[in-house]
Amino acid sequence: MRTSLNDLRAAEQYILGTMPLDEALVFQARLLTNPTLRCKVNLQRKVYTLLRIRQRRHVKAAVEDMHEQLFADPTKAAFQEQIFSFFNPEKL
Repeated sequence: MRTSLNDLRAAEQYILGTMPLDEALVFQARLLTNPTLRCKVNLQRKVYTLLRIRQRRHVKAAVEDMHEQLFADPTKAAFQEQIFSFFNPEKL
Protein backbone atom coordinates (compact mmCIF):
# COMPACT_ATOMS: atom_id res chain seq x y z
CA MET A 1 0.00 0.00 0.00
CA ARG A 2 2.70 2.47 0.94
CA THR A 3 4.71 1.73 -2.20
CA SER A 4 1.74 2.43 -4.45
CA LEU A 5 1.07 5.70 -2.61
CA ASN A 6 4.71 6.69 -3.07
CA ASP A 7 4.49 5.76 -6.75
CA LEU A 8 1.35 7.84 -7.09
CA ARG A 9 3.04 10.87 -5.53
CA ALA A 10 6.16 10.38 -7.65
CA ALA A 11 4.06 10.02 -10.80
CA GLU A 12 2.21 13.24 -9.96
CA GLN A 13 5.45 15.15 -9.50
CA TYR A 14 6.85 13.65 -12.69
CA ILE A 15 3.75 14.46 -14.76
CA LEU A 16 3.44 17.99 -13.40
CA GLY A 17 7.16 18.64 -13.85
CA THR A 18 7.80 19.40 -10.18
CA MET A 19 10.13 16.47 -9.59
CA PRO A 20 13.82 17.38 -9.20
CA LEU A 21 15.92 16.44 -12.23
CA ASP A 22 17.93 13.71 -10.52
CA GLU A 23 14.77 12.05 -9.20
CA ALA A 24 13.09 12.43 -12.60
CA LEU A 25 15.95 10.56 -14.27
CA VAL A 26 15.62 7.69 -11.78
CA PHE A 27 11.85 7.69 -12.27
CA GLN A 28 12.28 7.57 -16.06
CA ALA A 29 14.54 4.55 -15.66
CA ARG A 30 11.88 2.90 -13.51
CA LEU A 31 9.30 3.62 -16.22
CA LEU A 32 11.50 1.90 -18.78
CA THR A 33 11.94 -1.19 -16.66
CA ASN A 34 8.51 -1.45 -15.03
CA PRO A 35 5.57 -1.84 -17.45
CA THR A 36 3.02 -1.77 -14.62
CA LEU A 37 4.32 1.57 -13.36
CA ARG A 38 4.40 2.88 -16.93
CA CYS A 39 0.75 1.88 -17.39
CA LYS A 40 -0.25 3.53 -14.11
CA VAL A 41 1.53 6.75 -15.04
CA ASN A 42 -0.17 6.81 -18.44
CA LEU A 43 -3.54 6.31 -16.78
CA GLN A 44 -2.77 9.07 -14.31
CA ARG A 45 -1.90 11.40 -17.21
CA LYS A 46 -5.26 10.60 -18.81
CA VAL A 47 -7.07 11.34 -15.54
CA TYR A 48 -5.32 14.73 -15.29
CA THR A 49 -6.28 15.49 -18.89
CA LEU A 50 -9.91 14.61 -18.20
CA LEU A 51 -9.89 16.76 -15.07
CA ARG A 52 -8.51 19.73 -17.02
CA ILE A 53 -11.21 19.29 -19.68
CA ARG A 54 -13.91 19.07 -17.00
CA GLN A 55 -12.58 22.19 -15.27
CA ARG A 56 -12.53 24.13 -18.56
CA ARG A 57 -16.11 23.13 -19.25
CA HIS A 58 -17.13 24.18 -15.76
CA VAL A 59 -15.45 27.60 -16.12
CA LYS A 60 -16.90 28.08 -19.59
CA ALA A 61 -20.41 27.31 -18.32
CA ALA A 62 -19.97 29.75 -15.42
CA VAL A 63 -18.77 32.50 -17.77
CA GLU A 64 -21.65 31.86 -20.16
CA ASP A 65 -24.10 32.00 -17.25
CA MET A 66 -22.58 35.28 -16.08
CA HIS A 67 -22.74 36.66 -19.60
CA GLU A 68 -26.40 35.66 -19.85
CA GLN A 69 -27.19 37.36 -16.54
CA LEU A 70 -25.36 40.58 -17.40
CA PHE A 71 -25.97 41.05 -21.09
CA ALA A 72 -29.39 39.54 -21.71
CA ASP A 73 -31.20 41.46 -18.99
CA PRO A 74 -32.59 44.78 -20.33
CA THR A 75 -32.54 46.27 -16.82
CA LYS A 76 -28.74 46.22 -16.96
CA ALA A 77 -28.51 48.40 -20.08
CA ALA A 78 -26.36 51.03 -18.35
CA PHE A 79 -23.84 48.43 -17.29
CA GLN A 80 -23.82 46.95 -20.80
CA GLU A 81 -23.15 50.39 -22.32
CA GLN A 82 -20.31 50.97 -19.89
CA ILE A 83 -18.67 47.65 -20.77
CA PHE A 84 -19.10 48.18 -24.50
CA SER A 85 -17.53 51.64 -24.18
CA PHE A 86 -14.28 50.02 -23.03
CA PHE A 87 -14.04 48.34 -26.42
CA ASN A 88 -15.00 51.36 -28.50
CA PRO A 89 -12.19 51.88 -31.05
CA GLU A 90 -12.82 55.63 -31.15
CA LYS A 91 -11.75 55.93 -27.50
CA LEU A 92 -8.53 53.96 -27.97
